[in-house]
Amino acid sequence: MSRASFSIPAAHPSTFRESVLSTRQLSFTTLATNEPTTPTSRKSTLTAIPDSTSLDVQMSSPTSSYAPSLSSTPPPLPPTVASSPLFRLPRELRLQIYTYLLSSHPLGINFPSPHLDRNLTPALLRTTSPILAETLPVLYGNNRFIFSHPSDANVFSHAYADADAVRTYTSELILRVKNSDAKLWTSYFNSNDGRRSLVQDFPALKRVTVRFRGPRYVGHLSAEDNAMAWLREQTLVEVVTSVRKCAVEVFVEVCVKVPEGWRGDAFERALEAVVRGNLRARRERGEEVVPEEGEGVVRRRDRRGNLGWEGVWVKVETEGT
Repeated sequence: MSRASFSIPAAHPSTFRESVLSTRQLSFTTLATNEPTTPTSRKSTLTAIPDSTSLDVQMSSPTSSYAPSLSSTPPPLPPTVASSPLFRLPRELRLQIYTYLLSSHPLGINFPSPHLDRNLTPALLRTTSPILAETLPVLYGNNRFIFSHPSDANVFSHAYADADAVRTYTSELILRVKNSDAKLWTSYFNSNDGRRSLVQDFPALKRVTVRFRGPRYVGHLSAEDNAMAWLREQTLVEVVTSVRKCAVEVFVEVCVKVPEGWRGDAFERALEAVVRGNLRARRERGEEVVPEEGEGVVRRRDRRGNLGWEGVWVKVETEGT
């Protein structure tokens, strides 16, 4: 299968277009004000988190409930368009065709990326105005865009994509956060600046999946010590606390690197024991702890073997991935 070049249509001919390979050194704020700024490093996110990995496959958390609206009355079609076989079909069938051509679900779309690894046809939006009006909700509402740096998300929403469509239809994002980049992300999450903030760049956002890469599994430490290191990761707490202000649903997947041939049973038992111990200690200190179903239990999720506790999933990876 040949790779298709991914170029999302812009809303206006004057819309700024920047090479997708350089967006991490930019933001819409710097473009708008022309003020010099120190570019953020791309090395940490590019080397640690490649553009396409097995993590791009949808995990076991609930899927988005978004669907293009069929209630609005479409504008009258020009005679040349109305006579085409496509527009003689019911609108519901046309939307199914558009979804087949423009949706990567359940996979996500990485940005920036010079090529699209999914078999999508975004050039369809450039054919006619009626098709553009019907396909914008599909392209921007049915896909989950994946960003590995806050400047990528910011430039995408303001300068690369159709800004109005992003603000109206994009309801789900995947954010790949490395612990060394946590301060950049929390600043983006906590900001309400109309030029650079998650809530302003994506006002229709309903669901965010954070793929957090934190401490590695240290071989010379016990499973219990490794579990404690993961639970003590302050940057994870800061990221989760901040991003929960920005969307109705937030899911966190913690990616833990482990040696080849490593089995997760010991870590699972240790993590469960530490979690239970923390809850017991909180009660002993007189803190109010609301009981929840399965409280303190690290649950195994589906056949992928991901571990879950209180809305946080642990994705165990080997060193080579």
